[in-house]
Amino acid sequence: MKRKLIIGTIVFVVLYLIFGGDSNDEIGVDSNEKKSTIIFEIEDKQKEFVKLIDSMRTLYLKEKNELKLTNIRKQRKSELKKLFKNRKVSNWKGKITSLTTGSDQKAYVEIKVHTVNLNITVKNSMFGEGILGNTKTYNNLTELEIGDFVDFSGRFIYDYENKDYLNELSVTEYGSMDEPEFEFVFKSINQYNPIEKSDDSD
Repeated sequence: MKRKLIIGTIVFVVLYLIFGGDSNDEIGVDSNEKKSTIIFEIEDKQKEFVKLIDSMRTLYLKEKNELKLTNIRKQRKSELKKLFKNRKVSNWKGKITSLTTGSDQKAYVEIKVHTVNLNITVKNSMFGEGILGNTKTYNNLTELEIGDFVDFSGRFIYDYENKDYLNELSVTEYGSMDEPEFEFVFKSINQYNPIEKSDDSD
């Protein structure tokens, strides 16, 4: 049964990075003796973002020198700035892993986008304007449920503290590099149907 959402004031989307790594857009799925492949049409910028965050995380976790650790974070900031001139993204793909509402009448959505420790906290507006019940985006959310694949667009919020270029919510530097939480202004979300093909030969 589809989970209905009450009117909310802010939508939060937590994104766990799952697509990316090089140019791999396929995920193999085993089902008993049969195998199938789910094919996603992943935007180049999403691939680059995943690769950048994952590579910087790997460098950081291997390093012990505290001065070098801070430099790795600075390097990531520089690379993020090059990647996102206006901080906007379009047609990124993900999978809903949680869809809930609270007593505060806010809608909470959790989207999985890659199997590395990256969280992107996405909210409708940094000023809390919310998604109205008569909007297309809100109506789309009411028809989505856990396990649905989605296509979404919006922009990252600017980091006014000038630590990461994209606003990152972790308290510590380690948290920022190991499990970063980037704040994101959410503009649209739509159900996405990836292509599934059988790997069995005739």
